Amino acid sequence: MSAPLYDTPVRQRLALPQTELFQCAADIVEVLRREGYDAFLVGGSIRDSVMGKTAKDCDITTNARPEHVQALFPRTVPVGIEFGTVMVLQNDLPFEVTTFRADGRYEDGRRPESVSFSEHVTDDLERRDLTINGLIYAPESEEVLDYTGGLADIERRVIRTIGSPLARFGEDRLRMLRAVRFAARLNFQLDSDTFEAIRSVAPNIQEVSIERIQQEFQKMVQGAHPARGLQLLHETRLLPEILPELPGHEAAIHRLLHYEALEVTNETLALALLLVDAGASQAEHMVRRLRFPNETITQVGTLLKQYLTLKQYMELPMAARKRFLRQPLMSDILTLSTILQYHDRVPCEAVRAVQADLSQWDQAALSPTRLLDGNQLKQWGYRPGPQFKEILDAAEDEQLEGRLCTSDEVQHWLASHYPKENDT
Repeated sequence: MSAPLYDTPVRQRLALPQTELFQCAADIVEVLRREGYDAFLVGGSIRDSVMGKTAKDCDITTNARPEHVQALFPRTVPVGIEFGTVMVLQNDLPFEVTTFRADGRYEDGRRPESVSFSEHVTDDLERRDLTINGLIYAPESEEVLDYTGGLADIERRVIRTIGSPLARFGEDRLRMLRAVRFAARLNFQLDSDTFEAIRSVAPNIQEVSIERIQQEFQKMVQGAHPARGLQLLHETRLLPEILPELPGHEAAIHRLLHYEALEVTNETLALALLLVDAGASQAEHMVRRLRFPNETITQVGTLLKQYLTLKQYMELPMAARKRFLRQPLMSDILTLSTILQYHDRVPCEAVRAVQADLSQWDQAALSPTRLLDGNQLKQWGYRPGPQFKEILDAAEDEQLEGRLCTSDEVQHWLASHYPKENDT
């Protein structure tokens, strides 16, 4: 069922952690209240505190107009002043202070065509997306005030919209993806009305800019339960709208469950596990289409190419093994391959061989100081040119294989394998 606002809030005592973040937020609220305004902490920080989680930031809602907020605090930034938001800097920590508001009509499925400031906090809560994000907090009484049913939904572990889900998703299509992300992140269930509403209008997510979709999808991948997120995207019919190129989802879910068991958050690794069936080239295309940073695109491609090399690891000569093991992403390549071995994608023997070599070869063995460089070649009478790289790489191979250990050995090897032009 959708959640109408209560006339009288449910109150719950809650002592917030004595951190600089909450102390500064409480100080801002105190200044506003001292001037006769209503002011509360609101949103994710209160949701997380109720659940015993650490809040990373803290927002404030008030009936003070933006210009009044700016007049009351010495350091402010008008980050969204047309929508009533002013950033207040307190002890160099940023706090978004937003005036109570009611939204006008949504014309583009993203933002209202107009906003009107209000004196009542319930008007502000009524426009928000999810009940768990509609909790407010009064620092002076140390109470959570719940007009939305958010406390009960946290207790029941349910994600539910404030008001009609179709209306909320009609206002801003991205809220569909946000509902799924919060259900995945918190390991909650989607309320049945919310679930069915998303399924019925899932194609409308195409009206949202790819950049906004990427931000929500990235947060889902970075969260603790990406497999749960992928499953919900499939069940709500959002997955083919977001990743139409994905070959399938069931195998990806199983791989991500193995990843979750590691209790790490590694965006690149999670994306590689999700997209491995697509292959490196297609995976890079998908990540690029979703507007991930170039570094992420490159790293996903590298992981999906290099795990194929790891499959053939035992067939490589020692020098090639050492070059392979000293890659910057080696730890992620090994983790990816370790997970994939449980899905018959990588031989267990190859993974064990990599682990054994990493345990026996330290950094000095993998990347020893070269016995030969370009300056030495020139000193010994070799003319600079394209062959320099071939000579240097071949010399390093011999060194990594353990066949060259001294400068004298290098000179004899050079004379034998790469005689100078005037020696031939």
